[in-house]
Amino acid sequence: MKTIPVVSEIVLAAMLICMPAIAQDTPAQISDAELAAKVKPYTLLFVPGFLSDFQAAYFADQINWAKSNGIDTLRVAIQSENSTAQNSRTVASAVRKSSKPVIMITHSKGGLDTLDMLIKYPDLRPKIKGWIAMQAPFFGSPVADRVYANPALNPMTHIMLEILGGNMGSLNSLRVAVRTRYMSKNAASISSATADISVLCVVYWVKKTSAFSMLSSKDYKSDGVVPVESQKLPDKPFIEIEGADHLTAIRSTPGTDYNRETAFKNFLNTLFK
Repeated sequence: MKTIPVVSEIVLAAMLICMPAIAQDTPAQISDAELAAKVKPYTLLFVPGFLSDFQAAYFADQINWAKSNGIDTLRVAIQSENSTAQNSRTVASAVRKSSKPVIMITHSKGGLDTLDMLIKYPDLRPKIKGWIAMQAPFFGSPVADRVYANPALNPMTHIMLEILGGNMGSLNSLRVAVRTRYMSKNAASISSATADISVLCVVYWVKKTSAFSMLSSKDYKSDGVVPVESQKLPDKPFIEIEGADHLTAIRSTPGTDYNRETAFKNFLNTLFK
C-alpha cells in the first residue's frame, strides 16, 4: 500500500469525509454456513473506488468474512486514481484469470470501472454470475464537479493524483455531465451487457452531511458524495439504506456502529434469491 501525502489527505477529507450516521440492517435470514455454500462455487472480486490504493481497511470486513468461510476472494489491484477506461482493462484481466465464475463486489468508482469492463469485453460476460454495485456514481457526482471546477482544489488534486501515479481523467470520469453522456451513449450496450447477470445496486443516503454541503450548493438526497438516483443502474433492482455515508459502508468510521459484515451477508443473500 502507498503512503498518502498530506495534501491528498486534505483533498480526500474535502471530497469524501461525511458526518457519521447509524444505519439499521435486518439480520440475514440465513446461516453463515448456508450462505457460504451458495457462494463457494464463485470467486468474489472486490473492486474498490477512487483514492482506495492507500486504504488497507477498504472492504476489510467483507473480505474477512468471506475468507473465514472458505470463499475465494480477490481485491482487484486497480490504480484507483486512473481513468475508468484504464481500470476496466485491469478488471477484465482479473476476471479472465479467475479459475471460477465470479461475483463482482464494487464500491463507488469501482462500479464504473466494472461497467466499462462489461461493455468492452463481451466475451467475459458469461463468466460473471452476479454483481453487487455499492454506491456507484453511474450518473456522476456533483462533488466531483465542484472539485474539478474549483480553482483552488483543481490544481491541488492534479498534483496529488500525479504523485499517486494517476491522472485527472479519474476525477473527470466522475463528473455528472461526463457520466450522463456515457450512460446515454452506451444505454443499449449496458442493457445487453447486464441482461444475463444478477445485479443488485446498493443505494445509501444520509439526512445531513457537512462535507457534501460544503462542496455542493444543492440539497441532494445522497450518501454525502453520490446522489441516490445516480447510484441506480437503469432497470436493475436496488436496496436503499438510510444512515451510512460514502465511507462507512466499506470501512470503519469513528462514531458509528454500522455492521458491514451483516449488511454484506444480506446483499449476497438477496443476490441469490
